[in-house]
Amino acid sequence: MPNKKNALKALRQIKKRTIVRARIESKLDAMLHQIKKSLAAQKIENPAELLSTLQKALDKANKKNIVSKNRANRLKSRLSKKLQSIIKK
Repeated sequence: MPNKKNALKALRQIKKRTIVRARIESKLDAMLHQIKKSLAAQKIENPAELLSTLQKALDKANKKNIVSKNRANRLKSRLSKKLQSIIKK
């Protein structure tokens, strides 16, 4: 355990940030899983809406330093390519 006041405060802050970060990561993972599952089944009702919500979530996670910029861009690019290939069929 920390011995100083500022170390105790830092520990409290870290715990709060960890909880928030885990919540955002789990929501993002659930969204990615849902989109990949629907892409595999090729049952997509609103592909543009689905992609825009995912892009918005990835951008927010990137802004809060939960997901790196390159990873967010890579995921957006790959999923948009897959959606376009399904739409063309």
